[in-house]
Amino acid sequence: MEISTFTEMFMQSMTATTPEFMTRITQRCRPYVKGERTQDSPTAKNFEQHVNFIAYEVLRKMGVHGFPAVCEHMSDTAIETDTCIIQLDAKACLNSEVSEFCVKNGALQIHCGIAQTSLTSISKKQSIKGLQSETIAGKPVYTLLSFLRWGYREGYFAESVGIVIVPHDQSMVKERAAKTSTELRFLILNPELWHVHQFVPESAVQNLDSVQSELMTDEDSLPPSQ
Repeated sequence: MEISTFTEMFMQSMTATTPEFMTRITQRCRPYVKGERTQDSPTAKNFEQHVNFIAYEVLRKMGVHGFPAVCEHMSDTAIETDTCIIQLDAKACLNSEVSEFCVKNGALQIHCGIAQTSLTSISKKQSIKGLQSETIAGKPVYTLLSFLRWGYREGYFAESVGIVIVPHDQSMVKERAAKTSTELRFLILNPELWHVHQFVPESAVQNLDSVQSELMTDEDSLPPSQ
C-alpha cells in the first residue's frame, strides 16, 4: 500500500468534513470553559472517532481491506492490511498552544505518546526511547499523527488540520524537550512528510463577503430582466 496516497486522500476528506464536524460539536456538546484541560474537552474524544472513520473510509476508497490490528503498543486507530500496519494517533490542541502542530522555520513541531513512535526524545536531560516497532509480524509499521488545532468563540471552530508521517529515522527529526516522560516532542524536518490545511477564520470570510458586496455595481445587484 502506498502510504503517501493514503495521507493525501485522508487529508482531502479531513479538510472537507471538519467544518461540519465542529458545528456538530457546538450543537451537541457543552461549551468550552477557559482553563479546562484540552484532553477533557469534547473535541478530543470526538476527534478520535472522526479520524478513525476517515481512515477506514479512505482504505475502502483505495480498495484496501483493513481490520483492527492486534499489537502490544497501539495508537488511537491501529489498522492492519495485507501489507502493512498503520498506527494512527489523533491529537486535538487548543490554538493558544502557539507551537504545537505548527510549521515554523520549515519544520513541523509535534508531540506524541511514547507508544506511538520508535524515535528517541529527551526529558529532564534523560533520553527516552519510543516503544513502537518499525515492523510487526514482518509488516512495516507506518506511524501517523492526525491533528486538529481548534478554538472557541461562541462555538467550536477549527483553525487547522493536518496529518504527518512520523519517520522511524532519527536523522529526519530534531528532538525537543518532552512534555512528560510519556509524551515526546519532535520537529519533523522533511516537509514531504506532512500535509496541513489552514482554515480561513470566520471573521475573515465575513469581511471578504462585505468587501465583495461593496464592489458590486448597481447593475450587478439588479435582478435579471425578463
